[in-house]
Amino acid sequence: LEFPNDGIINPDNPTPCSPSDSREYGYIEGVFNLIDSLSSLEASKVFLHGFSANSMFAAYMGVCFADRVRGIWQGGSGLAKTG
Repeated sequence: LEFPNDGIINPDNPTPCSPSDSREYGYIEGVFNLIDSLSSLEASKVFLHGFSANSMFAAYMGVCFADRVRGIWQGGSGLAKTG
């Protein structure tokens, strides 16, 4: 996975949601377009889930494609301070 903007989210770029921000953007967009094109799938019922880094990526997808995602489940991710 390539998190957008080198994994940095800040006030200057709070939602790095363009193809130039991550090589994964085009892949994700292609998956959503495939879902849209298949009558056997319900495009209005797309849910994402993940654990650890995958849950952070599910959140990225949900933010950047909020109009195409109905819900997200995340597990085992977040910030930690040690020491």
